[in-house]
Amino acid sequence: MKRKVDGQPDLLALDSVQSAPPPAAKSPSTDTSKPAISSDKVLVRKRDGSTEPFSRARIAVAIESAFKAVRNIPADEPMTGAMNEIVSGLADKISQWLLDHARKGANLDVERIQDSVENQMMCDGYLTEARRYILYREDRRKSREEKTEVPQTIYVVRRDGRREEFDPERIRHRLTEAAAGLEGCDVDALLREVKGFIADGTATAQITDILVATAKARRDVCAACGKIASRLLLKEIYSQTIPEICPAKEFPALHQARFSYAIQDAVHNNQLAPELLGYELEHLASALKLERDELLAVDGLEWMADVCLARDGERRVETPQYFWMRVAMALAFNEGEEKENRAIEFYEALSTLRFLPSEKLLRVCGRSSAIIARNASSESEDVQLTARPGGHVNLAGHVQAGALDELLLYNTVTTGVRLLDNAIDFKKDRLDAMAQHARDHRDIAIGIIGYDAAGASLDLADRATEAVAYCAALSSAVLAGERDSYPACSESNWTIGALPFEGLKFAKADSNTPSQTNRAPSKDWTSVRAAIKQNGIRNGHLLALTPAPALEKLISDASLPASFSSQLERTVRCRKWVDGPVWITLPQYLTGPDFEQACLLAQQLGIRPFTPPVRLTMSDDHLLIDAAAATKVLKHLVSKGS
Repeated sequence: MKRKVDGQPDLLALDSVQSAPPPAAKSPSTDTSKPAISSDKVLVRKRDGSTEPFSRARIAVAIESAFKAVRNIPADEPMTGAMNEIVSGLADKISQWLLDHARKGANLDVERIQDSVENQMMCDGYLTEARRYILYREDRRKSREEKTEVPQTIYVVRRDGRREEFDPERIRHRLTEAAAGLEGCDVDALLREVKGFIADGTATAQITDILVATAKARRDVCAACGKIASRLLLKEIYSQTIPEICPAKEFPALHQARFSYAIQDAVHNNQLAPELLGYELEHLASALKLERDELLAVDGLEWMADVCLARDGERRVETPQYFWMRVAMALAFNEGEEKENRAIEFYEALSTLRFLPSEKLLRVCGRSSAIIARNASSESEDVQLTARPGGHVNLAGHVQAGALDELLLYNTVTTGVRLLDNAIDFKKDRLDAMAQHARDHRDIAIGIIGYDAAGASLDLADRATEAVAYCAALSSAVLAGERDSYPACSESNWTIGALPFEGLKFAKADSNTPSQTNRAPSKDWTSVRAAIKQNGIRNGHLLALTPAPALEKLISDASLPASFSSQLERTVRCRKWVDGPVWITLPQYLTGPDFEQACLLAQQLGIRPFTPPVRLTMSDDHLLIDAAAATKVLKHLVSKGS
């Protein structure tokens, strides 16, 4: 028996707090008037399967109870003003973190909220209070297990409408299979959470979605859960695309064998372009590497499955590796007798995630004209294909132990330049002014993603961006020797040896300034100038720094991007190597004069600000500085002469 101070109830746990109104005693920590955090649109699932609106006030009550229990303060007595501020601050942090994850699709339940309370109290140094809260949770858990309640039989509904009893062991088997080879995975904990979301009448078709969402929601507790979620989703995609059942070790061979049938069926159903049938499909199938699906992070895989993979009704007819090869084939259409070899070269870059075409290109490459025309945004897709096709080098795929693999980077950029140059000719039959301009200037837009996933310092980001610019210019000059320079090249500054960073005043190498914006080039650009002088250059513009949120999600499961200030400083540092547009997404919390000032200062820095809400935007719920700090950073960068 726990000792209680007279008049004080047991320490409140969130399972009771979330199912009962807060006590009548009022204090700042239980004030519900916090519109910046609370949200009645977010639901919390209780242990009995029912849901109710999220409540910051109830979290504050649970924290307050823990603090009072440690200090032997009766429940009906108020705490000091300073203690109220601590409790309120903890409740704010926990609520904001939970709501951020809920907005990204995470499921909120009592256990998750209780875990967050524990973690935040420990992170903020309130270890005694956290320990008291943990012990009380354990007592409550044991008490629940001791209750002899008759378990309810739950039935799920099969695709054919028949009902069958829900079997948790089947779910355990799927989770165990997905967790194979991963360390630190608590399959039992996952199963308990999944069972809480399976209600009577749940469709079996929904169970994979529940499994994936539950595993994703535990990524902050177990890093391996992101991989479990992606494997569960991949298994579902495979079952739709390849209906045959075989032992796991034989599946890669079956996956290759089914490729040609999948392409033929998708063309027959008017999902994919008929030009794909002009390839030796069996030869290309032998190049498929099923194990590369393991590289895909779950959030990006969900985007790919929903937006990119071809479908026949509700059934997906492509696996991720089929998709990468299909995109590669589309980008190699005009390579003549070398198209098979070029398609495999492009596939190698795409499937290893070293180079990724833009989101728009990925949506339409190899699709039938009927599918492209059916898309509401087909007009903008055509503009992307004919005006300035884009793609992104994944920096994380070229950095090992903090060092840049420049040979691999050159090979990647060379492939990227070639496949984007091919994309310009997708619509040869178009005669409008924009299409003609695209053919006259052959502008492409190579960007960089994966700065954060690579853990790149400012200096590494700067040098990597220079290396991409160097490789792109050299590759385009070499391609001009093969295909000729772009028609308007003779009128450009390329012919007089001008490079993107011309005219900058570079910092001295021995400068004591820790972060020089305009350091001297690390590459010997003489060879680039010589190649351009000899061959001209194939593409009028080469680089652009633009947000690519879906592609970032493909390459990394990281939950937090760099802060706005870090992104901005990196953009300013790297933009000197870029001959095309540079964009940065402004945080959505910038309003009024702060927002206007941030836009103005970004433009003064030569950066084009996205103004929210925008279609292409980085995560807006993890920008870690406020409006005043954002404008301060911008002013500082301007004052440095950036």
